[in-house]
Formats: sequence, C-alpha cells, structure tokens
Amino acid sequence: MMKKIILFMAYFGKPPAYFPIWMKAAAYNDTIDFLLITDCREIKEKTSVPNIRVRQMDFVTFKDKVQSRFPFQIKMHDYGRVSQFRPAFGYIFPEEIKGYDFWGFIECDLIPGDIRAFLTDEVLQKHEKFFKLGHFQLYQNTDRLNTLFMAKTPYAVNYKLAFRRNILFFEEIIGMYKITVREKIRLYDKRVFCDIRPSHYFFERSNFSYTGESTEKCLFVYENGKLYEFWSDSQGIFQKKEVLYVHLQKREMKVCTSDWNQYLIVPNKFTAYQDVTRQLFEEINENAAVRDNRYGRFYRKMFWKNKKKRLRNPDWWIFLLIRIKIKILTVFLKNKE
Repeated sequence: MMKKIILFMAYFGKPPAYFPIWMKAAAYNDTIDFLLITDCREIKEKTSVPNIRVRQMDFVTFKDKVQSRFPFQIKMHDYGRVSQFRPAFGYIFPEEIKGYDFWGFIECDLIPGDIRAFLTDEVLQKHEKFFKLGHFQLYQNTDRLNTLFMAKTPYAVNYKLAFRRNILFFEEIIGMYKITVREKIRLYDKRVFCDIRPSHYFFERSNFSYTGESTEKCLFVYENGKLYEFWSDSQGIFQKKEVLYVHLQKREMKVCTSDWNQYLIVPNKFTAYQDVTRQLFEEINENAAVRDNRYGRFYRKMFWKNKKKRLRNPDWWIFLLIRIKIKILTVFLKNKE
C-alpha cells in the first residue's frame, strides 16, 4: 500500500501571481495531500481539487494556535517568521497528520514536478527525514520525528531560542540539519531539485550548502506533471533531466500562458510550451544576460537595504554569534574525531 503523505503550506497575505500554476502542479500530485493554511479567501474560493484542502485561518489565530503548544512566549511578529516554526508543524497540528506516514512542508515560490517519481515507497522506507533546505522537507510521522525540533545539542540552535527570538533559518542548516545529523536520523539529501540563485536575472543553479555542485545556467519545461531541467554543462554538452522541483526565490514571475499543463519556465516568466533546442536555450540566455546588469544592481540595492535593517535588530546579532559558536564547535568536533 502506498505510503500516505501530507504537505503543509502556511501562507498569509497575497499569493504570487503564478499561484494558480502552483495549484495545478500540486493537483497533478494526486496521491499526495496538500493542506494550505491561509487568510486569503481567494485561495479557498478557487480551490476545488480533491487533494488540496484549505484551512482558513487569519494570522492572529495561527499565532495563537502555535502559542498554545508551548509554555513559553513565542515571537512571531510578521508573516516572514512563520518559516522557523515549520519543523514543529507535526507537533502543532497533530490532528492534521493523523493517518499519514509522512508529513512535511512546501513553499509556494517553487513549482513541484512529479514528487512520487523521486520519493518512491522504497526511498520512503529507507529514510526518516528528507532534505535540509527550507523550500521542501518531509518527516516520518513518529513521535521521535514530530518532536525532533526539541532535541538538544550544542551544535545547533535550540528551538526555545529560535521560537522566542527572530532567529532565522532554524528550519535549515543551523537548526534542523545539525540536529538531524547529531541525532543520527536517516536523512535523504540528494540534490534532485533546482534552487535558482536570486542575484541574477538569468537562471543559474545555486549550490548553497552543496559544496562541489555545478552552477550552470538553465531553464525548465513542465509537461503534464513532469518537470525537466535543460542546461549546457562545463564541456558544452546540452543536457536534460527530470527534477523534483524548481525554487524561484525572490522573483516576480509573469504568467504569459493560459496552458498550465505544459509550459516553459524562463527568466522571469511562464511562457507557452515549445520544444527546447540548443538554439532556443542560447537565445533565451543571451536575452537574459542583456538584462542581468540592471537586475543585479536592483538586487544588490535591495540586499543591502535589508542587511542594514537586520543590523539594527538585536536578534540578528544573536543569530550571528550562534553561527560563530556552531562553526567553532563543529571544527572542534572534526579535529577531535
């Protein structure tokens, strides 16, 4: 019997313009259930897909729900702080994961392909947790994994500190990944997805936290539930492979097609489907390169604006000190071993 999976997406405010495309891609994964927790009535009104359920909830009610599960005062002053609580969703919403073998979370700024093509029952049987970045994670539905975020180790950010303060990335490298490693959880962490670097207009793979991974320019084709990446490798060989998802972080993507069953994903739009040849690939990237300088200047301006804002926040300095501590302890541990 196929293992049952439910994926949470907690999103408050106005969704991106391409959210209907995300919904269509989620609907193609009809053996996986999606639970959308949102205050957006438009999402609920337009959702009629059997495997996508919307739980209408405003941000204050959501915050109160999270607070009810912890004896200390949490800090969740805006929508952006929801992400650090996601590894605790199995603990916070036990009523929603009942009867499922795995639960997890997913973001709306990615387009999923065929999830079951990668997370087969055989793969699910061999692992307890899937992936380490915050775009998409999956946890086995057991008491141990549902409370894994509470595990104490000097090599990771403690959940109480993360939840009480605005400590970023607890769900990623400095928190859950470190905990997963120290607790010897069976982790599946193959790079079967594409995380697109936001600092360029053209699509370039980010190798964040995956040392040695290539960073070629690329584009994507979505075909009836399947997602394919096209790229030219370091030797100039034009290649194609199926991927789990593409993460389009910090991009305003335009929707230039009405066919959400098959389309191209190129900088910075969803456009009508066509066969991808080397010539088309090079033309798209040449056009993107022309716009890259202006786009890069805009991105750097926004980056430093946000950086200055963070530097005025005491929690940001606590975050930096924690990262330094974890790095020192990690080096010490390696030398000891």
